[in-house]
Amino acid sequence: MREPPASRDTTTSSRDTAIRRRAAPLTAEDTALPGRMLMLLSRLHRSELQLQAEAEKAGAQGA
Repeated sequence: MREPPASRDTTTSSRDTAIRRRAAPLTAEDTALPGRMLMLLSRLHRSELQLQAEAEKAGAQGA
């Protein structure tokens, strides 16, 4: 059985440090995107349910 590789210390890696330095902090817009997407999906779902209900109602009246 193989042993897992030893974890390396990433605090001293210059490449990792450079990546951390370039990363911009999250803006309010960045953090709001998931909530906005959820809201839009919810609206779409509600709209589809409403259209389905109207179609069923129209089908029941026509029968």
